[in-house]
Amino acid sequence: MAGNRLHRTGSIFERMSGLLRAGAIKERDKPIWYDVYKTFPPKYEPTFSRPPVDKEIKPIFYPEDIIRGNFFKMYGSSTIFNMLKPDQKSIVQRFVEKYQELEKSGKFSNEDEIFKMTEAALEREGMSFVRRTPTQPRIEAGSREDTE
Repeated sequence: MAGNRLHRTGSIFERMSGLLRAGAIKERDKPIWYDVYKTFPPKYEPTFSRPPVDKEIKPIFYPEDIIRGNFFKMYGSSTIFNMLKPDQKSIVQRFVEKYQELEKSGKFSNEDEIFKMTEAALEREGMSFVRRTPTQPRIEAGSREDTE
């Protein structure tokens, strides 16, 4: 089956306008964005031939991502989520929240100690953890080894 390269010849707005003019799409079936785009056209036409903007994408990395990363390295990911109960927190989310609570208390000197105390606190609440391997390296702030 041959592919259609029409997307390279014009913008999505031009193609949609053509479909509406030809009657291929009825007026009542036009996309919601069509009238907005027609009223407020962009400064520069978004076409396939226009080169992408060469802009550096800044990494978004939050403190809880480090906690989550260490959790997954230590215990793996075998949690099943019940999508019918969106208010139910996952094990990882409960771990992160407890970790941050213990961290804010200021009673512990380093991250390893907070990690172990979080594990112990959640085990007292009835959660059980099975370590993947005992000697997994920990993720440090600024380390991107998990995404390579």
